[in-house]
Amino acid sequence: MGAVEGALKAALGVVGAQVALLTEQAQVEFDPLVTDEATIADAVEAVGFGAEVTTAMKCPCSGSR
Repeated sequence: MGAVEGALKAALGVVGAQVALLTEQAQVEFDPLVTDEATIADAVEAVGFGAEVTTAMKCPCSGSR
């Protein structure tokens, strides 16, 4: 696991993270009641990499089915 993926997985509220270094992209699953995109980007920047939120997809994590 690299520095970016480690920082993402260690961030409070992050449930899962996958980083593709070749495309410079990450997919992050997180609990929106605990954290948000900006805080996750800050975690990446804290380990010396740039971060930009390009797409936010909301999942229906709770509710009736």
